[in-house]
Amino acid sequence: MPDARRGGLGRRSVTSIGAALLILFQTSTSAAPPPIEPPPTQRLDVSPRFLSQPNIQDLFPARALKEAVSGVARIQCVSTREGGTRDCRVIEETPLGWGFGQAGLDGMARSRLQPGQVDGQPVDSRVVQPFTFIAVGEVELDCAVDPDQNVSDCRIAKEVPSGRCLGARALRQAKTESPDRWDLARARNGRFAWRMDVHAPLADSPERTGQPGCMQPPG
Repeated sequence: MPDARRGGLGRRSVTSIGAALLILFQTSTSAAPPPIEPPPTQRLDVSPRFLSQPNIQDLFPARALKEAVSGVARIQCVSTREGGTRDCRVIEETPLGWGFGQAGLDGMARSRLQPGQVDGQPVDSRVVQPFTFIAVGEVELDCAVDPDQNVSDCRIAKEVPSGRCLGARALRQAKTESPDRWDLARARNGRFAWRMDVHAPLADSPERTGQPGCMQPPG
C-alpha cells in the first residue's frame, strides 16, 4: 500500500508538471504575435506622396561618407491615414554593412506623407521608397596653364580618400570642365592646383563588384 500511494502521488505529480508545461508553452507562444504585414496593395484613387523628407546628406552613414562609399536602400512602409509611417522594413540594401538600410529607415521615420485615398477618404496603404546615397571625394590635380589659360598636362596630386579611383575620375572631369578662376589665380611657374569634388558611383565600386580596389573609369 505505501508503494501504491507513492506511485499514485508520482502520477499526479507528472500530470501536474505536464499541465504546467502546457500552460507555459501556450503562454510563450501567445506572447510573440506574428509580424505585422502592410495592408495589401489596393486600387487607390490618390496615391500617397511625400510632403517632406530630410536632406539625404543628413542621413548619410558617417563611415560611408568618410570613406566615399555610395549605397542604396529601399524601404517598405505602411503610409498611415494620419500622414505618418509604420511597420517599415528594409527590402534592399547595397552594399551591406555600411548602414544604408538604417539610414533609409531613419529617413522614413522623419518623413511626412499625404495619405492615399479611396473614395475621397484617407486610407492606410503600402509605399516603397528608394534612397540613393552618392558619396563625394576630394581630388587635387597639378595642371599646366599657358598665358591664354589653356589647361593641359594634369596629374593627380592628392585624392581623399585614396584607392577609390577618384583621381582617375578627376582627370576625366578635367577634360570637360573649366577650373575655378581662384584656382587659376594661384598658378605659379605655369602650373596650378585644381581642386575638385568627385562623385564615387556605386556601380563600379569594390563593394558592388566584389573586386579589390576599384574599376578604372573608361577613357
